[in-house]
Amino acid sequence: MTEPPPAARNDSLVAAGNKFMIGGSSAAAAATLVGALVVWPIVSGRAAIACVTGGALALLTLALAQAILTATHKLKPGVSMAVAMGAYALTVGCAFGAYLLLKRQEWLPGFWIGMGILMGASGYVLGVAITWPRLRVLVFDPSPPPADEQP
Repeated sequence: MTEPPPAARNDSLVAAGNKFMIGGSSAAAAATLVGALVVWPIVSGRAAIACVTGGALALLTLALAQAILTATHKLKPGVSMAVAMGAYALTVGCAFGAYLLLKRQEWLPGFWIGMGILMGASGYVLGVAITWPRLRVLVFDPSPPPADEQP
């Protein structure tokens, strides 16, 4: 059995990152929309719109962080870890900053923006957790080198 070329290995990592984004995004959108549909008749239409706005904000920031990680997967492990920590810090900072800006708007109830962010983020994490066991990415060399090439 021969080892796949590095380009094929990189393509499988990009495909895995894309599966994470699709799985997380679809679950986040579903959780936010279900929350908005429940909130609309019980509270108000403004609350439902605020919920969708918060969910979209969470979805955008989390998908952006995953896109950064997918784009930088070829870097050294230490640099990749630093990029990952920076991407998620950026995610939390952007979501919090946008929440602070949006909660001051009179037409959007701040509580429901926060609930939308919570629903969107929870849905995204759930979607990624469901997607994770279904990924098939080799994390080891499929075959050892021939005996004459071993040190």
